Amino acid sequence: MKKLLAVCLAAGILSITGCSADTVAGITEQSQFQRGEADSASQAEQNGTASAYAAVRSAEQTGETHEPFEPSVTAETAETAELVDPVKLVEALGGEYLGLPDSDKVYIYRNRNEQREINGELLYGVSCYDEGDLLEFICDIWVNSDGSRAYRQYGEEYRLLPESQAYSGFDPETQLPADIFAEANALYAAVYGELPYDQESSALPSERGNYYRVTGQLDTKGKLNAALERFFTGDILDTLSEVSDNVIADDEGALYVLEHSGGNISYLGTEYTLTSLTDDTAVFTGISRFEYEAGSVTEKKITCRAVKTSTGWRFTQFRLPY
Repeated sequence: MKKLLAVCLAAGILSITGCSADTVAGITEQSQFQRGEADSASQAEQNGTASAYAAVRSAEQTGETHEPFEPSVTAETAETAELVDPVKLVEALGGEYLGLPDSDKVYIYRNRNEQREINGELLYGVSCYDEGDLLEFICDIWVNSDGSRAYRQYGEEYRLLPESQAYSGFDPETQLPADIFAEANALYAAVYGELPYDQESSALPSERGNYYRVTGQLDTKGKLNAALERFFTGDILDTLSEVSDNVIADDEGALYVLEHSGGNISYLGTEYTLTSLTDDTAVFTGISRFEYEAGSVTEKKITCRAVKTSTGWRFTQFRLPY
């Protein structure tokens, strides 16, 4: 095998998995269906998707199950559903925007009747299906109340759509702090070895464990370095570009990552705030929460700073939140 070149260093938490289509590093489910055949048929008629309803029923009869169809309905979700139609909002975005396998194909969208807070904003869940011989689940989309912001779900990760914008840089004047740090944290963690990989691919054995081929949008040395250069500068970028044994590349630049498990189970999340913004400097404050023992929650405050360069905003002071 060609000589492997060491690329990046460290330790992180974000693991990227999920539906076929990866963020960010941050470069992206309509349940409650079983509420009675009559109610489902009525919902299908309202959305003009009678064929979709038939396909879902066919999938149920063949024993196909999908977890998104089973969350409980609360009074809050029922009341909100009268005001927001997430299916119509998602349909209006189009397959290309959503990053679906075939942008020209007609997909089935079903309301999850579920709400989640993602990056400080309440969003509504929609599951996407491919109607073939059997209804095939594609992915879950989460959209806000007016359709101006949507995320595609990959496992426990949510990627802002369209994914073509991922890792393209950031602007504190127009973006939410949560969206900025979703990508910046994922990039920083990738350097430490937190990258998605194909465990079914041929492993590269070593004394430290097996290395597997990286998947997703940061699957080559060139892509990772280019993304880092759009978010960091100065000493931070120099440090992130240093070699390590966690991520290696072959002569063609394809990345391989040391096998790893999940992240810090005590980490509950971080709330970011833009505390200062001038023409050329932005300061962010983050409050991270950890639960080390049941019911015992501690907080940690972090500060990150970015400057506006000739090619856009870049972090000059940065810390992971955990």
